[in-house]
Amino acid sequence: MSDVIKLGVSAEQIDKHYGLGTDKLFRDAFYGQKELTYIVSGDSTRDNSYNEMIDYYVRQFSQIGVTVVDNAESGQSAEDWMNNADANTIQQAIDATQGEGETTIMEYSFGLNDWPDDHNNNTEEDVFNFIKDSILMYLDAKPKATVIMAVPPITGNENRNVKLKDFYYQIGAELGLRVIDITIPTQSVFGDTRYYFDTTHCNKFGSRRIVNWIMQELIPADILLNVVVEEYPKNTPPPAMDELVTDSTLENGYYSTSTGLPTDNDDWLRLAMRVSIEPNFVLNIDHTGNRHDCEFYDENDEYIGYVAATQVSGTLYEVTIPQDAWYMRMNITSDASNYDTTQAISVKYKDTTGDLWLSTNDINRNMLMKGKPDLNDILSRLEALENAQ
Repeated sequence: MSDVIKLGVSAEQIDKHYGLGTDKLFRDAFYGQKELTYIVSGDSTRDNSYNEMIDYYVRQFSQIGVTVVDNAESGQSAEDWMNNADANTIQQAIDATQGEGETTIMEYSFGLNDWPDDHNNNTEEDVFNFIKDSILMYLDAKPKATVIMAVPPITGNENRNVKLKDFYYQIGAELGLRVIDITIPTQSVFGDTRYYFDTTHCNKFGSRRIVNWIMQELIPADILLNVVVEEYPKNTPPPAMDELVTDSTLENGYYSTSTGLPTDNDDWLRLAMRVSIEPNFVLNIDHTGNRHDCEFYDENDEYIGYVAATQVSGTLYEVTIPQDAWYMRMNITSDASNYDTTQAISVKYKDTTGDLWLSTNDINRNMLMKGKPDLNDILSRLEALENAQ
C-alpha cells in the first residue's frame, strides 16, 4: 500500500471507490437507512432529445431507493462544465450534493466536446487538464463525494476514442477514482443502426445498453437483483386508438409529484378526469398548458411516480407509460389566469407498430458482464504510473 500513499491516493479512497464504501452506499439506500443521490454529469451521450436515457436512469435506480439528478446537457464540455457555462454545470452538481458528499455518487463523462477540432484551439493536453481539473474542483467543494469516471462511448473518431480512454484511466489512477469503461459495451455495436443514432450517439436501445452495463459494474449483486430490467414498450398495436380523455373539465390545483395527491392552488389547473391506461405503451398528449408532468398510479390507484412528457413538436408531447401503471392524472398549467379552458385536452396511444423494437436480451447481446476491478489491478496501474514518472 506504500506505493499508493506515495501517489497521494489513500487506502480509504480506494475502498470508497472500489470496495465496501460504494457497496454500503447502495445498501443503505436500498434498506432505507440513508438517502443516496446519483448525479449523471455529461454531454449528449447522456441527455439528448431522442435517447430517453435519463428517464431510464431514473426508473432503474429508483427501484433501489436512489435519486437520480440530471446534470448532463447536449453540447456540454468538461471546460464549460467547470466554468459554469450553459445550464447544467459543476455548480448544479455541487448544489445537488448534500453536505460534503457522503451520500452522493457522481458519474462523470466529458471530453468529446473538448476534443481539438475546427471549433476550438484546444490541444490534447488541454483536454486532459480540463477533465482532471474539473473533477478536482468538484471534489474540492465536496471532498467526501464518490466520483465514477465513465469513459465516453465508442465514436467514429478512433484517435479520440483511444486517447480519451487512456486519459480516463490515467486520471483515475492518479486520483484513486473508479473508472467504468463504456467502450466495452459499445465497441461491438458501433455502426449498427439498431443501437446507434449516428457515429457519435447511441439511440434509445444503445443508451439502455450503457446504463445496464454501468449498473452491473457499479451496484453490488445482492442489491442489483432487486432491479427489474423492464422491456422497452413493445411495438404491438395499442389497446385502442380512440381519444382517452372523454371529459376535458379542469379544476383548480395540482397533483403533487412527490405524493400524487391533489393539492389546492388557484394558480394551477389540473385535469379532473382520471385516465385509464395500460403499461408499457406510448401516449401522445396534446394541450396548450405549460405543465407536462404525468402522474401514474397502479391498479389499486396507489401512486407510482411521475414522468415528464417529452416534446415532439408544438403542443404535442409523448410519454412512455411505466411498468405497472394503469391510471394517469395530469397537471395542465401553473398559469390558470392565462389558460383557455375551452380548449380540448387530447391523450391517445401512439401507434408504434412500425418502429424498431429490441428485447432486453437483444439490447444486452454479446455484452459480457465483468465484475469489479480487483484491488491488485488498481495497485498495479498505480505502480506502472509511478514508474513511468
